[in-house]
Amino acid sequence: MSVVRILRIVIYSMLVPVMGYWNRTFDGFNGRSVMCIAFGLRRASWLVAVLGLGYFGGLPRQSYANGFPTYYVDAANGNDANDGSSWATAKQTIQNAVDNIGDVPGNQVIVTNGVYDLGGAVIPGFTLTNRVCITKAITVRSVNGPEVTIIAGAPGSNGSNDVDAIRGVFLDGGATLSGFTITNGYTCASGSEIYDQSGGGLWMTTNCTASNVVVSGCRAHDYGGGVMFYQGGGLHNSTISGNTVVTFGGGGAYFEGPGGRIHNSKLHGNTARELGGGVFMKTGTELNNCLITGNGTAMSGGGAFIDLGGTLNNCTLSGNNANDGGGVHLVGEVGLFATVNNSIVFGNTASNAWNDILSEGNNPIRNTCASDGVTNGVNGCVTNNPLMNADFTLKAASPCHNAGNNTYAPTNVTPVDLAGNARIAFGTVDMGAYELPFVAIPDRGPQAGGNTLTITNGTFLGTITNVLLGAPSSSSATLVSSGSDWFTITLPPATNAGPVAITVQTDGNGEITLPNAYTYNQAGWIADTALAEGGSYIAAGRAHSLGVKSDGTIVAWGWNDDGQTDVPAPNTNFVAVSAGRVHSLGLKSDGTIAAWGNNGDGQTNVPSPNVDFVAVAAGYYHSLGLKSDGSVVAWGADWSGQANVPSPNTNFVAVAGGFYHSLGLK
Repeated sequence: MSVVRILRIVIYSMLVPVMGYWNRTFDGFNGRSVMCIAFGLRRASWLVAVLGLGYFGGLPRQSYANGFPTYYVDAANGNDANDGSSWATAKQTIQNAVDNIGDVPGNQVIVTNGVYDLGGAVIPGFTLTNRVCITKAITVRSVNGPEVTIIAGAPGSNGSNDVDAIRGVFLDGGATLSGFTITNGYTCASGSEIYDQSGGGLWMTTNCTASNVVVSGCRAHDYGGGVMFYQGGGLHNSTISGNTVVTFGGGGAYFEGPGGRIHNSKLHGNTARELGGGVFMKTGTELNNCLITGNGTAMSGGGAFIDLGGTLNNCTLSGNNANDGGGVHLVGEVGLFATVNNSIVFGNTASNAWNDILSEGNNPIRNTCASDGVTNGVNGCVTNNPLMNADFTLKAASPCHNAGNNTYAPTNVTPVDLAGNARIAFGTVDMGAYELPFVAIPDRGPQAGGNTLTITNGTFLGTITNVLLGAPSSSSATLVSSGSDWFTITLPPATNAGPVAITVQTDGNGEITLPNAYTYNQAGWIADTALAEGGSYIAAGRAHSLGVKSDGTIVAWGWNDDGQTDVPAPNTNFVAVSAGRVHSLGLKSDGTIAAWGNNGDGQTNVPSPNVDFVAVAAGYYHSLGLKSDGSVVAWGADWSGQANVPSPNTNFVAVAGGFYHSLGLK
């Protein structure tokens, strides 16, 4: 036997276990492609030698981030001929990096800013091209998020769904995707209903995850205009918007088979021809803490269509439309009921019947707010207006506050609501996607700051027994008076300036910590009040009036000859007001000041930077703002020096504006 013949046999024998490993770890489709490769090897042993040497010594050099092989991709500066081991030698297309990286959990492809509209791959045995096709247990993530990292599919030659269309992303084999916008993805109009005609933007299956993605402007022929979940998959902290399905259902997302889940995400402006404008769900699928708005279908289930076993937990559906079941259409039978828990389904429309909830079968609907489809007081449901703000968060007086059932709260899946606040803030979960947070509203002065508070144990009920202060004082405050959700304390002198955390202890219900709720000034003490809910603040000008409501909006009335009662948009998140002769000031919880009305002396031109303010005061024709560092900013009329803050401009804790003068308390 010749040396060459022996060499061929040895190399081939080395490759057999490698091929076996690939065949075990890849899914069925890749298994077929691997078998095709194996057939070629048996027919050409020299090809075996070439591939063998390539596998053991010729793969692109890989870099190691966090101990795992990493490829880098840069649409603008990369080249697929590069090895992808660094930014200097980055690949140009995501697909090329995915094809070259090893199928090992923890391996990652890192993608920088750009529009990725080149490259692609077809699933063996099917027709549709995917701009990015990932069938390995790897992570593909962007550097800077979906705003600047875009994966773009393409319509077919007919301008829509056609045989040469390109889907956005295909995920299988335990793949993870994070931080992309997926747009302009299309499916075929023929071929496999599941693989070729569904999931215009994103197609995913068991053990695959996508997070922080935006799927927008995509179009599928059969199912899932935006996203197709096949037998599983999870989507988190994402947005599905403006997608379309041509013939059937799930304009935003479609679940085929059990196991798929969407958490803490928004589905908006999607359309379907028949069922489920926003989402079509089946047995064993869930949506948790999701906002479903502005979706529509010509038939049923404008927001959601749930068929035999899907579940909505703490979701808000509003502004959706359909012929029947404008909000949600539930279809159930014994053992396979559709379920709605702790949700708000309100403000939807149906041209025929059931604006909010259409339920066929004895489907469990628990602790849910809807205008129809539920009975007030039965299973914890309410039919009153949920009293939501424009962004669908709850107002303090909402009947949905503390009206859910903790048993069905998705805290085992995610401990926070759609806004990132603690999912249970006051002991009992709220209905809907948003929890009403515990918010400190300052009674006066800079100390409370209007910050959202961190809740350490999920409850704040009972009688307040003690208030503890963190650094710089590290002592107890004097508790003057309190209720179940508010307190007034007197702060002791501080030896150092700086923010201070306050811990509130209650009788048997633990404690919560209010981080940086107060700001100390050296050697100063103050009596102040923090409120959890409620509280309003008022101010009177020469002939106009202002009031801050508990939901953070301002009501203004009286003379309006200079626009002093025209509160600028957005009229939200205000914590204090002050009125001058013919101008108005409003302090927001983020530390900015809004000013409106007469500006003859520049009194509504808030100086830059408009940040870190903790108090405001309006004089006759001038304005004052107190900053968190204890300094005062003054602007507007200065005829008598009323805007000239004396030196040292430090350690102020309160301000006031008069006719031609100003005051500051240190």
